[in-house]
Amino acid sequence: MSNQKSKDLRKWGVLATTLIASVTVIMNASLQNVAVPQYIEEFQIPVISAQWIISLFSLSMLIALTVAPFFAKKYGYKAVFLGGIVLLTLGAFIGGFAPSFEAMLVARILQGLGGGLITPISLVLLREHFGIENQGFAMGLWSFSNMLAPAAGPTVGGIILEVSSWHYLFFANIPVIIFCIIATVLFIKPGEGKSTEKNTFDWLGFILVSVGLLTLVFGIEQIQKASTIYVSLSLFAVAAVCITWFVYHSLNGKQPLLNVRIMKNSLFTASLMIVICCSFTMTSLTFIVPILMQQVLSVGPTLSGVATLPHALMVGVFGIIGGKLLDKYGGKTAVYPGLFVLLAICCIFFFTLDMLPIWAIMVCIGFIGVGNGMLSTTTVATALSNLSQTELREGASMINISKHIGKVIIVVIVAFIIDGRRVHYLAANYDASQAGMAAIQDVYLFLAGFLVLMFPVVWLIAKKYKEQVTDSLRKEEVVEESDSKPVLQG
Repeated sequence: MSNQKSKDLRKWGVLATTLIASVTVIMNASLQNVAVPQYIEEFQIPVISAQWIISLFSLSMLIALTVAPFFAKKYGYKAVFLGGIVLLTLGAFIGGFAPSFEAMLVARILQGLGGGLITPISLVLLREHFGIENQGFAMGLWSFSNMLAPAAGPTVGGIILEVSSWHYLFFANIPVIIFCIIATVLFIKPGEGKSTEKNTFDWLGFILVSVGLLTLVFGIEQIQKASTIYVSLSLFAVAAVCITWFVYHSLNGKQPLLNVRIMKNSLFTASLMIVICCSFTMTSLTFIVPILMQQVLSVGPTLSGVATLPHALMVGVFGIIGGKLLDKYGGKTAVYPGLFVLLAICCIFFFTLDMLPIWAIMVCIGFIGVGNGMLSTTTVATALSNLSQTELREGASMINISKHIGKVIIVVIVAFIIDGRRVHYLAANYDASQAGMAAIQDVYLFLAGFLVLMFPVVWLIAKKYKEQVTDSLRKEEVVEESDSKPVLQG
């Protein structure tokens, strides 16, 4: 085989491997959501405990995302990518044979760590093997597949649950993972991406942010237990100390884990808040819908999984539309409609969810996707729009990490509200179904209140974005005028 054919084969092999591996990771993030009601019933646990199935995956993935670039430079792309796949494999086997809820949580931690190593390395491998001239095609395929995966996850999960048990949600990964292991060995060169330079990693920042987030989530989980209220307060205190120390360390460190100095950029910070808002609404939806459908409305897992499909499709479509509106009309026109749509649907769900037929609920879920799609694309673009070239990578990293932090926090808050309000309504002589419905409606009241607080933030984004565009146009006019002046030669 000629060198060119061998190179082409390796290139397409890398594309197939990274696409399949990254889609597997994303599907595992959403695959389990549809099984949450079954876990609640089988293991006799409250919703606040069941949320760890999602939270631990996101938290573990977040932790791995921060260390993946360091390990890649130290050991090479192949070692880190293969390590991520091995962790996914271990998670699949442990989860599939899990005898208890605790064992399943260990599996989810391993899956999250594996996903956090695979995702960033996938993008780097595509860029390295396809080069600048062809990376658009490769990145387009990667983005498209990663957009479809969240939509496919609950649907596939629902079908699996309909014909078998939740154990096969883990076992289904194994054939795909075996292919990825073989493909990685064949197509990715050993030592590729390995740096000979001395690499430093902000281990103190890493420990502080990890402990801070973990104690925060544990604190919220424990707050409902009257006997452990002091435990919750102690955990909150530890979280506050860790996060405060992390911010101080990041401001004064030479190579911090996150460059929090860019938070001084008001446009970036405001946009980041909306990004987290989108993460809140997206994650709460995928967590709530299976509980609503299966526990309250008594529909099967398949329909429960399909119910989130309109949201995923609308996010993709209106993400493109939102980007075009931003380019043509500016931040206000692009962002306000998305926020209004989200607020309207949250209000509709709060007041009328108990009266809506399933088809109307699915239509409303689709409209939530409209709002999230318009917000997510525009706010990410706006957040990065006035960062310097050296700040772009750090800004993008902060956005990615903030999304995962938002996922971790909102799931535990939603679970906290559902459990607490359900107990309240049961004490008020509601039956189990009515109590569950009323508790979910209260979640949407909370989300509506949160969205109202975002309107001043959107106003700031629109104002700052308009000022930035105006300044850019003025600079362009000055350059054009200087270029048009005749040059006098002596």
